[in-house]
Amino acid sequence: PKSHKTWMSDFVCMPSCSLLAVGSTEYEVVFYKTSGSIIQKAFAFVQLSDCALTLDYWFDWHDARKSAIVWGDTRGCITIVKFDDMVSTSLFTNSTNSKKKSNSGTFAISLQKIIAGEFGDVTCKTFKLHTDWVRQVRFMMAPSEEIGGLQIVSCCVADDTALCFSEYSVKLPSIYENSSKEAVGKRKKNFRNGVRA
Repeated sequence: PKSHKTWMSDFVCMPSCSLLAVGSTEYEVVFYKTSGSIIQKAFAFVQLSDCALTLDYWFDWHDARKSAIVWGDTRGCITIVKFDDMVSTSLFTNSTNSKKKSNSGTFAISLQKIIAGEFGDVTCKTFKLHTDWVRQVRFMMAPSEEIGGLQIVSCCVADDTALCFSEYSVKLPSIYENSSKEAVGKRKKNFRNGVRA
C-alpha cells in the first residue's frame, strides 16, 4: 500500500503558553508543548472543514491568560479561536465529548464542538472572506489592546478579495459580531456586513 504523507502548511509560536501550533493537510491544527529542547504533542483541533494554510497568534501582554489564534484555509475562510484562560489541555478536559484520540494518538478536540460553545473559556467562529485560498493572515492589534475587539488582515490571489481588513467583537459566549469588513482588490469592491456594496 502507498504510504500516506502529511504536509505541514504553517506554524506559529505561542510564547505566552509555551506552545507551537502547526497546521497540516490532515485537516488538523496540532499544538505542541515546548520546554527547552523537548517538543511534545499536547492536543489537536480536529475535523476542520478545510485545510489550515496560514496561522497567527495574539495574546494580551497585561493578562497572558487571554489570547487568540487565527488561521486561513483552502475555502477562503478565516477561523478565530479566542481563549479566556491559559491555553492548555485542561481547558477541554471537562467535556466528555473531547476525551478521545486522533489518528495520530493525540488528544483531540472537535472544532465543531468548540464552535457549538461546549467549552466555557474557548470561543470559535469561522467567516468566509475570500474567493480563493487564504495566503496570509495576521492580527493587527497592538500589545496594549484588549481582547474585546479582534482586528485581522488577510489576503489571497483573487482580484475581488485580494486583501481583507476585518474587525470582530465577542458579544456573548460563542457569538462573534462582524463589526466591519472591507475587501480591497483590483476592482475596489467593498464588503460590509457580508454584503457587497
